[in-house]
Amino acid sequence: MLSVLSYNILFGQRLPQIIKWISEREEKFDIICFQEFPFSQISSLANSPLATPFEYHTALSFRRSTKEYGQVTLVNTTKIKIVETETLFLGTSFLEGKVLGFAGGRSALATKCKYKGTDFILVNTHLVAFGSNKHRRAQMAKIIDHFDTPHNREQTPLIVLGDLNYSSLTGQGSLIRLMETHGFINAYTLNTHRFLNIKDHQLDYIFYKEMQIEDIKVLKLPFSDHSPITFSLR
Repeated sequence: MLSVLSYNILFGQRLPQIIKWISEREEKFDIICFQEFPFSQISSLANSPLATPFEYHTALSFRRSTKEYGQVTLVNTTKIKIVETETLFLGTSFLEGKVLGFAGGRSALATKCKYKGTDFILVNTHLVAFGSNKHRRAQMAKIIDHFDTPHNREQTPLIVLGDLNYSSLTGQGSLIRLMETHGFINAYTLNTHRFLNIKDHQLDYIFYKEMQIEDIKVLKLPFSDHSPITFSLR
């Protein structure tokens, strides 16, 4: 069984506190998936308690002014072998560029791993913040279609997680139906973000197929506007 963390860290504004929290936990994580990680601080991982036993890979997601942000996936390579990684480019939205001033396009970081002789693929992603839910579903469809090919029809276990920016306040039915149509299970429906500091809602998701996920927890921490999600992967 593997322990996994998924966490949008709000541009890394409190990254040292987050790393300290992770390193001091009694239960250690085997896989850590960050979204909105500041690439200017990537080098800090090599000098942090996460330098060992983790190997990390990155995928650029967007630029904000002169700063770059994206996904970082850390894997405990004493337990898990990284077979390969790739970045899937999902595009952006007109609104995101105009309203938020973000440049570049969103992405997904896919990591193929081997654990106890079994391969699985973990996709760490962050969809557009300003755009329609239809646009976000189209981005998810790009991820699904990438793996729904004759080359990948061997039913490799697959998990897609991260900040989908798909608010439960606007309804999740179309997203969940899309994923279920392709054999994915929605792991939970719990609030993970506080909208305008007024209303709790869900923005972060875990979808999976051909594997088991247990012990899902949404934690309350003061380090980001998102809550970290932890779970066990079997």
